[in-house]
Amino acid sequence: MVLIQEAERFDPLQAEEGSVAPLTNPPEAYLTEKISTGRMDSAIHIEFEPFKAAVEALGGQTAILMPDPSKEYVIASQHIYWGATTPRAKHEIPHFHTEQTEIYHIVSGNATMWVQRYWEGGRWQLIYAHPGDSIVVNPQTCHFFEWVSEDADGLAYVYKNPIPGIGRPPAGKQICANCPMQNTCIRPPGFAV
Repeated sequence: MVLIQEAERFDPLQAEEGSVAPLTNPPEAYLTEKISTGRMDSAIHIEFEPFKAAVEALGGQTAILMPDPSKEYVIASQHIYWGATTPRAKHEIPHFHTEQTEIYHIVSGNATMWVQRYWEGGRWQLIYAHPGDSIVVNPQTCHFFEWVSEDADGLAYVYKNPIPGIGRPPAGKQICANCPMQNTCIRPPGFAV
């Protein structure tokens, strides 16, 4: 285990093997502290449990790296978007990205993703993803990510090229209302407009 902490906060030489820095209260303060104190460091070590607790406290999903950070715990990055989602996030809808490849990496929990090229009209495929699995969604592929159960242990990282915005191109995320196939599209099973 690599520990990148200042000695006065957490001394890895005095710690037992496998231990991590104590949780910060409230949980979302963990990200703010990590990012604000680590911006100028060589690396920022983000531990799993406090990170997951922070994502849950922030409504079940958040961005960590993105081009135009609006929160103090988000790092400005023009090169990659990194976000996280948990079963608490309830506002995912079918969408596609015209130019972005998007990667969902399942850290814990089980999830499904419906996928189809946006012009294929009802040829949805269902992918079951388990801890350690990654789903690589190619550009122009409609997709809908959903947790299989409501268990609290679900966490997935989301990576993509950071093209901000929702709406018509050049926005990065296209939803059904902006899709050129919206009048002929057959939505995934169980999804109503």
